[in-house]
Amino acid sequence: VKEAPPPPVPPKSFDVASQAKLTGLLAGKDGPEAWVFSKIEGKTLKLREGDNLKLGDVSGKVIKIGASYMEVESDGLRWTIGNDESIAEAYQRGQID
Repeated sequence: VKEAPPPPVPPKSFDVASQAKLTGLLAGKDGPEAWVFSKIEGKTLKLREGDNLKLGDVSGKVIKIGASYMEVESDGLRWTIGNDESIAEAYQRGQID
């Protein structure tokens, strides 16, 4: 009697936010803008204060864009992302602080 092979292990879900970084902070005539580049999606999100951010498991509302950071609010908690920082890492750090 032959045993059935074990069921396949489902692949671990991949978090798009782990491969997305804050790549630019600009100030223009329409106010500050933050650029977030998603390597997986191959696109740049151009965000302004009040915009919603959604990348993989990370979502929130852009509260403030400063000269060297972007502040986001998720589930009542505020966290900051520095220039060239991973969105997922900044979000995780914000959950601890």
